[in-house]
Amino acid sequence: SSFAIGLNAKWGSGKTSFFNFMKAELKSSESIVFDFKPWFSKDENAIINDFFQELAKHIPNLLLKSKLNSYAFKLLGQNSSWRNLGEFIKYFLFPSQNLGNLISQIREGLIANGKRVVIFIDDVDRLEGKEIFEVLKLVRNTANFPNLFFVVAYDKSYVASVLGNIKIETPDQYLQKIF
Repeated sequence: SSFAIGLNAKWGSGKTSFFNFMKAELKSSESIVFDFKPWFSKDENAIINDFFQELAKHIPNLLLKSKLNSYAFKLLGQNSSWRNLGEFIKYFLFPSQNLGNLISQIREGLIANGKRVVIFIDDVDRLEGKEIFEVLKLVRNTANFPNLFFVVAYDKSYVASVLGNIKIETPDQYLQKIF
């Protein structure tokens, strides 16, 4: 199974400190734990690529890493500024792999990996509109992979306001579907 938890609190109220306590507790477990920092991405278009590259860094299985990179490339399409030339070439040399088949292979690989992967995403409320939307879309699209667990810190009033500004009709309901 997998899921996404939203830690909702005002800016400066201790979300990062709470994350640090959680990460300290998880270090003693058999989990893979890492931070994804979307504000380091050059723009909203790079967030998905940066996430999957970070995830692949923490996965020991080389075949699964390759599948994750292929999935990211398919999500991004040809308009992306893909940094992995090998994946770019492989995508065009072996185009027969459809997205559904790739998702099934990633699911199987994550189950075979046997470890929970806990991803912490902090300071979402410091991002701008399209960046926030990309992070939420990323969580929504990958939180259904087995053994992936997201813990995301944000100020709900800020994020809902930004989502409203980019024409999400019911921002609170949109957030409830993700967290």
